[in-house]
Amino acid sequence: MNLNSLPPELAHEIITYLPFKDVLSLSLCSKFWREYSVPIIFRAIYISRDTPKAFADGGSLSHIKDVVRHVSFDTSTKKCIQYSSTPAEEIGETIKYYRECSAGLKLFPRLDSLLVLYESLEVKYPKAHLTDFDTKLFHGFFSTISGYTPDHARDPGDSTPPLVTPLIKALHFSYIDNSHSYEYHGLYMKDVFCPYEIMSEDDTQFLDPSVGIDARGQSSHEEASGTQTSESCKCRELEQQSSETISKSIYPSALEEIEIDIMGPGSFSRSHRFNPLLLIQSTSESLRKVVLFCEIDNVERLVDEATLEEPIVFPFPHTVFPNVKELYFGPGLMVPILFRELTLRFPNVESMKVLMADGDLDRVKPDLLGEFYADLLELGKLKDIMVPYQSHYIIPNITGHLRTQVDNWVQDGLPLLEDVLFVLESEYPDHYERNLMEVVSFQIDDTEARDSGETSGAPNWKVLQLVGVTEDDLKSM
Repeated sequence: MNLNSLPPELAHEIITYLPFKDVLSLSLCSKFWREYSVPIIFRAIYISRDTPKAFADGGSLSHIKDVVRHVSFDTSTKKCIQYSSTPAEEIGETIKYYRECSAGLKLFPRLDSLLVLYESLEVKYPKAHLTDFDTKLFHGFFSTISGYTPDHARDPGDSTPPLVTPLIKALHFSYIDNSHSYEYHGLYMKDVFCPYEIMSEDDTQFLDPSVGIDARGQSSHEEASGTQTSESCKCRELEQQSSETISKSIYPSALEEIEIDIMGPGSFSRSHRFNPLLLIQSTSESLRKVVLFCEIDNVERLVDEATLEEPIVFPFPHTVFPNVKELYFGPGLMVPILFRELTLRFPNVESMKVLMADGDLDRVKPDLLGEFYADLLELGKLKDIMVPYQSHYIIPNITGHLRTQVDNWVQDGLPLLEDVLFVLESEYPDHYERNLMEVVSFQIDDTEARDSGETSGAPNWKVLQLVGVTEDDLKSM
């Protein structure tokens, strides 16, 4: 059989099952297979400063720009940007990278997904006086994507809307804070001059479209004597706008899925750094799935009652996400107040996973679990859940103990539960000395009978116990 004579639908179906490297090889076999391989090869790309030129009209890839659906930004390594070892050049190249590449996204008409991997320069070079640098960088980045322009900077005769609704539906944002590593390698205390001294006008406007920065790091609207013009005062007023107003103007408004990784010792309590949770503020109706991994480094602060008016986790009050059905949360620490706020923000969750690293399970205490489990009862639509539990070797008859817990949940407020996974610390490491985990799974035996009301009392559960489970295994369950 001549494979080149396959129907287009069948050829496309075959390619979707191949590993990416095999698709690359197949694209070199013939024009027929290259035609069906290209949409898969270029569906997801890493973007560099040269990428917009290649996809622009007349560029070598302009004919396939409509196949790009996902774009990855990465300044955590030298994968997408090139610079020497000097901090000033790294900072400058990072600004240019985000400015030029964010503007280049308009070349991809079918783009609906972004990945951003960012290593905090504000944390890495504190002596460069980069106060609010990360926040300004991503305000500029998302302002460019959304087409947002501050009202005072718009042409009075321009009648076009100030906001172009972005098409981004999925966003993965990893915010990397390697403070401990910087201190260890001597980077943290390295003396670096202020990058504003060499910043171009375009870069200055990108970081802060409302206020120009001169070589001294001062507002260009301020006179040398330190007095302010009326224009400067106007800009100061604009800077005092609430984060809620700014977020609704520039951040994605049509997100359906978001994954946020706050990697390292950075936490919600460090308000002077960029908080990626701002990204979801404008998506209260569209958001369907939330994945949040973070580390809490200031537990003492998290002792008060969380409310929608005075939140602990989220940097904005009031907003609720009623359409979120899937919630995955990796907190590092079991702090009950965090879960209390999650139940307020995501009241209609149907699937919830609390993912704990193997090294964190030994810090799971019974009293904290009791508070967390009580908050779960507010999520009356839960169908499946994965939660940590205290070490099994200090509880006799662990399976019976957990069955009682599940039955109590069903009777006290979670009548729709179908699948429950308890994650426990393993008593025995493997031969690599890793502290593996164990999982006890409860699956309802007859969902149809339960839903039809044919059964009464506690449901029948199928119980499965798994040993030697890794953190990666949990993520795939």
